[in-house]
Amino acid sequence: MSKFRMNVVGTTREMNMAAAQCCETFNKAVMKFRALQYANDMGTGGPDFDELEKFFIEKQGLYDYLEKGFNVACASDQEAEVIPKK
Repeated sequence: MSKFRMNVVGTTREMNMAAAQCCETFNKAVMKFRALQYANDMGTGGPDFDELEKFFIEKQGLYDYLEKGFNVACASDQEAEVIPKK
């Protein structure tokens, strides 16, 4: 038996993308999208993450993104325990 269960109610890629775009940060959105895709026995690829990145750049503002990068990336990486908290 797998550690992860598949979704009882299946979702489409578009539904998973919409759910991911509701996240506060790009990194949280990537994690949610991957989890939802996996739960529905679907994969992920570069174009999916490009679409999420474009959404969050537009949400933040292109000029601000070019100047600073994603302004919440470090905080969300720490919350996700991708990098250790200081």
